[in-house]
Amino acid sequence: MALQVRLSIEQDAVHIHPSIWTRYEFISKVLPDPATSYSRNNLKQLVTGAFKDNDPQLISEIFVKTMMWGSGTTNGRGPRYTNKALSDGKLVGTLIKARELLMKSDIPAAYDLHRQIPGVGPSFHTKLLWVIGSDLENLNPRPLILDVLVWKGLKLIGWSSIQAAGTLNRGRRYGAYLDQCSLLATQHSCSPEDFEYSLYLMGKNS
Repeated sequence: MALQVRLSIEQDAVHIHPSIWTRYEFISKVLPDPATSYSRNNLKQLVTGAFKDNDPQLISEIFVKTMMWGSGTTNGRGPRYTNKALSDGKLVGTLIKARELLMKSDIPAAYDLHRQIPGVGPSFHTKLLWVIGSDLENLNPRPLILDVLVWKGLKLIGWSSIQAAGTLNRGRRYGAYLDQCSLLATQHSCSPEDFEYSLYLMGKNS
């Protein structure tokens, strides 16, 4: 199936129900008055300031807003798992470590850190990797989102992470996905983020 490339900046903001989130203790402490929607650009704007001094409050805000953005109005278990991760006390340090690993291009190790964030699986962790690496201009490959809909898009274009990586290791398969997006983005004259968003739309609309 042919992929129609769409620009990620065209993605609509994701609406949330603030009251559902702020009923949880640790979320309300970090973000007592959340907005009703968040966009990719909203998240990107937070990153440089947060990690310049590794500000715990701002890094926690990035986490909460990313989880809100990723959950949307469906919510599901997002609020409960977000609150659980915040209560653990190790979240900020883990995200700082993830950013350091991205700067070293150690993609598998950064990916595997999802195991250290309670309640946050690989799909949401890749959203966090995308956000916290979004201001690092010289990263190669660039961290991108890899959730169930992007996986579906990859399947539709006939690409296999196992074949590309030559292993079942999910961290290395994530790295192979990033390499492939970088390659195909060049071929389609778009950014890797645009290619990821296009895969997402393909998976969503199929």
